[in-house]
Amino acid sequence: MSEPKFVPNTVYVTYIASTPAKVWEALTRAEFTRQYFFGHSIEVEAKVGGNFILRAPDGSVHMSGQVIEYDPPRRLATTWRVEGMESFRELPESLVTYEIEEVGDAVRLTMS
Repeated sequence: MSEPKFVPNTVYVTYIASTPAKVWEALTRAEFTRQYFFGHSIEVEAKVGGNFILRAPDGSVHMSGQVIEYDPPRRLATTWRVEGMESFRELPESLVTYEIEEVGDAVRLTMS
């Protein structure tokens, strides 16, 4: 059986006055992600095949998945499975990719 092909249907591009290293930390370290994800924290096991967890503010698992690409501070790709919302648990696993590019004095963050 072949691996499923993930095709992005939504792409967000944001420009941030920062450095690639700081944006990477903001996406991968729980103490920073709580500030930018409405109290949710992201836990990333720093390796391909590692665990990915998005925790709700109460500590419960909202999303879980696996690290597909880990290339700091340029690219992070993880699978996402909804766990914290019962009505969404039947959704298929998604691939979420963050690309971080330095653009002058800013960073272009592309999430697909």
